[in-house]
Amino acid sequence: MKQRFTNLLYELGQAEKTRKFYRQVVKAMAFLNVHDSFSYTTYYNETQNDKWIAEYVFPGKRGGYFVEAGAANGREASSCYVLEKEFGWTGICVEPNDMFFEKLVQNRPNSICEKLCLSEHSGKVVYIEGDEHTVSPYLGGIKENLEKFKYKGTEVIQKGKEVEKDAITIESLLKKHNAPPVIDYGAFDIEGSELKVLEKFPFNEYQFLALSLECDRSISLEIRKLLLPYGYISVRNPFNKDKPWEQYFLHESIF
Repeated sequence: MKQRFTNLLYELGQAEKTRKFYRQVVKAMAFLNVHDSFSYTTYYNETQNDKWIAEYVFPGKRGGYFVEAGAANGREASSCYVLEKEFGWTGICVEPNDMFFEKLVQNRPNSICEKLCLSEHSGKVVYIEGDEHTVSPYLGGIKENLEKFKYKGTEVIQKGKEVEKDAITIESLLKKHNAPPVIDYGAFDIEGSELKVLEKFPFNEYQFLALSLECDRSISLEIRKLLLPYGYISVRNPFNKDKPWEQYFLHESIF
């Protein structure tokens, strides 16, 4: 019975004419803390990005395409694990941390996995890598961007291990793997590099329909200014009630 009701809701969300009505219903259910009663999927992301995509933006959609930058081990805290495993999505996972990458390949067999840093330029970068003995591996990032844009980035630099990593631009990454021109979802958790990466994004060639970005206040406003002229609208994730550092955008074509 619960699954039948959920599927009926998904049908409302998938139809263009009833999409807005569906989202208003989901917002109300989330506000009243009753939405979980009708969900039969286990989610993994701490800011509920996976649930936002699977039950709010593209309810029940199968066969979508994603780019997950900062994919970690591909499961714990992942924005796209559920999309791949439960809904048959495919895409590209980017993770430069050696320890994480080994597990990423195992956890995401249907994804393209790249052990690279996303950067504003291709080549070599200085990367701060964490592990269980230094600083959390989830906090690792390009040294220059940690220093400039990340809250407590200097502390991460002091505690982490400085290593050289290969880097690639988002444009080169997409072209390398023949990504479709319209990408359903981009999840960026790259510790201060989000703005620099998106500044080099070829908006005239590719389009993300939905974006989630971990953004400190130092870059959140600049990212909004960057995305606005290209038809992106800042929105809220009704399932994320207490983690304001995550920013969400929908392209106007699916708003």
